[in-house]
Amino acid sequence: MRRLTNYKRLLIDIYLCVIGYCSNIKNMQAQGISGVRRNTGSIILSLCFLTSCFVLLSVSSTFAQTGVVTGTISSAETGEPLPGANIVVEGTNLGTSTDREGEYRFNVPVGDQTIIVSFLGFQENRVTVTVQAGQITELNLTLQSEAIAGDEILVTGLRRGQVRSIGQKREAVNIIDAISADEVGRLPDLNVAESAQRIPGLTIRTDRGEGRFVSIRGTSPNRSNVTFNGQSMASSAGTRATALDLVPSEMVSSIEVTKAVTPDMDANALGGSVNISTLTAFDREGSFLSASVSGMQHQQVIDYGENNFPYRASLTTGTRFGANDAWGIVLSGTASRRDFKSSQAHTDEWVREGGFVVPEEFELDVENNDRKRYSVNANLDFRPNPGTELFMRLHHSRRNESFENAEYIFDGQSVEPESATRGRNIFEGELDIPITDINERLYALTVGGEQALSDNVQWDLRGTYSRGERQRETFQPEWGFDQDFVLLYDLGGEKPTYSLEDQAAVFNAANYEFDEMDIEFEDLVENTWQLGTDLQWDFQSGSNTTGFIKAGGQFQLRDKDIDENENPWAAGSEKFTVADGFAIDPPGAFSGGAIGGESVMPVNGGTRTFLDFWEQNQNRAELFSLDPVESREEEVERDAVVTEDVYAGYLMGNFRTGGLTATGGVRIEATQTSSDRSRFIDDPTLDEYQITPQSESNSYTNVLPSLHLVYQLSDNVQVRGAWSNTLGRPDYDELSAFQDIEFEMSDEGPWEASIDQGNPDLKPFLAMNLDVSLEIYSGPGDLISVGAFYKDIKDPIYNFDITERDVEGRDLGLDVQGVPGFEDRFFSQVNISQLRNADEGSIWGVEASFMQIFDFLPGILSGLGLNANAAIIGSEVTVPGRENDDLPFFDQSDFVYNIIPYYQVGNLELRVAMNYQSEYLSNVGSEPLEDEYGDERFTIDLSGRYGFMDGRLQLNAYVRNLTNEAEREFQGRRSRNIGHVLTGRTFELGLTVNL
Repeated sequence: MRRLTNYKRLLIDIYLCVIGYCSNIKNMQAQGISGVRRNTGSIILSLCFLTSCFVLLSVSSTFAQTGVVTGTISSAETGEPLPGANIVVEGTNLGTSTDREGEYRFNVPVGDQTIIVSFLGFQENRVTVTVQAGQITELNLTLQSEAIAGDEILVTGLRRGQVRSIGQKREAVNIIDAISADEVGRLPDLNVAESAQRIPGLTIRTDRGEGRFVSIRGTSPNRSNVTFNGQSMASSAGTRATALDLVPSEMVSSIEVTKAVTPDMDANALGGSVNISTLTAFDREGSFLSASVSGMQHQQVIDYGENNFPYRASLTTGTRFGANDAWGIVLSGTASRRDFKSSQAHTDEWVREGGFVVPEEFELDVENNDRKRYSVNANLDFRPNPGTELFMRLHHSRRNESFENAEYIFDGQSVEPESATRGRNIFEGELDIPITDINERLYALTVGGEQALSDNVQWDLRGTYSRGERQRETFQPEWGFDQDFVLLYDLGGEKPTYSLEDQAAVFNAANYEFDEMDIEFEDLVENTWQLGTDLQWDFQSGSNTTGFIKAGGQFQLRDKDIDENENPWAAGSEKFTVADGFAIDPPGAFSGGAIGGESVMPVNGGTRTFLDFWEQNQNRAELFSLDPVESREEEVERDAVVTEDVYAGYLMGNFRTGGLTATGGVRIEATQTSSDRSRFIDDPTLDEYQITPQSESNSYTNVLPSLHLVYQLSDNVQVRGAWSNTLGRPDYDELSAFQDIEFEMSDEGPWEASIDQGNPDLKPFLAMNLDVSLEIYSGPGDLISVGAFYKDIKDPIYNFDITERDVEGRDLGLDVQGVPGFEDRFFSQVNISQLRNADEGSIWGVEASFMQIFDFLPGILSGLGLNANAAIIGSEVTVPGRENDDLPFFDQSDFVYNIIPYYQVGNLELRVAMNYQSEYLSNVGSEPLEDEYGDERFTIDLSGRYGFMDGRLQLNAYVRNLTNEAEREFQGRRSRNIGHVLTGRTFELGLTVNL
């Protein structure tokens, strides 16, 4: 009785601490909207904890009927944990499975009990333990690998990774897919985004040949949630999308994609959630060290700029120490450098002219890119007993990128098409030679712990601070050809070709005068604070039913500071040309198109030479002139400060009886946002721009129930079903309160206006999700899985372009005080652009996976294996103004597949990874002609490993983008190219040492 009283007292103390903390926040933020925001969060957290306390207290009298068995299941050969291992009590249906760290905990009847542990590809282990009422028994077990086909072929390397991923999927209570470190490390992936694309239904968005963002089931990357060791991270990008190219693949223990989230997970996961886990010292037995170094060779697609030696290197070490090895630490670091060239061809816009659709502007571009990445990760754990765990996770990543461009722009003045693919265009020529430096950094610190309050009750608390930074500086000198010229184009072949009527003049550097130089600065900072806690009570009823009740709360405070500036330097009265000491040799043959058959562009200039000249002469007014009025506008035009506070609470339950496992509950999330930006008015009657600060706020609350079912038809066959509700919050720039208004007098007399404005009242996407799947586990490392999903999405966000005609100023509803006579002006045309919520849309699809170890084949052929998956996705959305058009969601590829055959025998591993994703809509226009698409992409990557000295030394070889696939974009139809970027193949050779 005394123990029960102390337990109640502890729960009450926890509850009072949480209430006091929330109240303290509310008092600190008592001014303005902030106090109201925190008050909503306090109510949700308080209700959540009050509910959990009553639930736990009401069942506390049953605790003494059982004991708890807890521990870790790991591989006997490697010491690595086995996520998804199955643990049952002999003679009952009572059991559980290990989590991603190989840990388990469940209630067991008192007395002598036989515990049976099984995992695909490993020998079963049976152990008898004595369980005492109300006591915790620690049982750590190892499993021995099974021979698959004779004594020589074991579950190691590639096969072990496949087995672990399948086990994790099989034992999950919801719909997930995963890849382990064994699989990640054996692919030539440069970062986490590229590793994640191997998972069914996932695609990536690339940047200069390297994966950057992840899209799940056809939803935009900024509509999915990305977590690091279970915690949300700040973003260094300008959107919600987390740039995963900051996280190298060498640091990953596993990547887990949840496609149907449970109530204890963040609901901002319209497409799903990606969790990246890193290694801890308790994932291995004893001390360990792994180091690798590789040299890379990029196939340079064009001869331009300097060459630097590319490389990859990583080091990971860990150990356990202290009394009973209760402490564990893992330190890891990576460094890499890519130095590569890209050649690009762009047709910026296709328009109707003379009965044909013709290109209006061409751009030929080459780039010398130097990209460096550094990462450090530290994990510290303290586990003094089976019921206590404390941890700290520290991560820092940095990406430095510098690229020089040579861009030649053919700005069309008039088009004379001869056919659908050939014609003449009167052009103005422009040479841009920008240089850009980008620095991105990601910092994250997570601390937390788990504590067993009794034999059946667990409590965990975790907090994270993360910060994402991005600084960009661009110098862009621009030179103009001093007369018009005629360009002949032919778009009928595989690549566009161009010729000039007066090639000698266009190729003369003395004909290009300096026009202007824009100096652009960008500074993005995002801070995220997150604190969450959970209480879980495990129960059992008889010998066939087990389960748990879980409740918790979380708040997340996020702020985004966007600071952009541009200084426009114009040419002075004294003219100078590219030929006046700035000319350099043009690059060689261009892969995406050529002028005159030999050169990428007519002329080229040295950016760094020009910058030295500008720094020495910028105060000479006869050479350079800075526009102070435009600089003032640019200084604040795109600046914004956006805050977002999310308070969440949930209650969920799980029970397992016979072959059925059911998990359900509800999550409540209250969101408060605020934004500070400006209104800009450009009017010819004003001496300068009118700039007015604007501040807006918004709030909404969502109730999100879910239910997940798993039914085991037999030992090797199970079906899943899930009903869940998720949301996708608007992006930061979408929420900004801003207006950019431009008035001008038309030639005929009436006024015209252009209005671009934000929308702080945007609602989030709301999705009701249905999932069903059938899974067949035919043997160790074998899986056949077929599933279908449907998403009914409310309030999707699209850009609305509206044209008002023949209206007076007073009817526009604009706050433009200070503009003389505005209300009485007559406007013949007003173009309005704003992001708004559309009506509704839906996404549906089918996913299939096939994993097979061909151990039944004779001899050395038994080393073959296959990992393949595919997704067919469809969607429709209603966009105002395009109601009669069949439009898909943004960034949704209709067909995605991965085919990865491999061969593993003895110390040799070989793998071919083929990835395909079909075209996707990237921007919707006012008519089908204006719609922009990312083109289909098919890549092949090769990898091979050979081990020496019992695997302690490995020789690694990789080939990325074997087919030299380009990144392509088109407008309306594939023949109307608007982008062609080629970055070439990459070859890598290196060594790995494992101790």
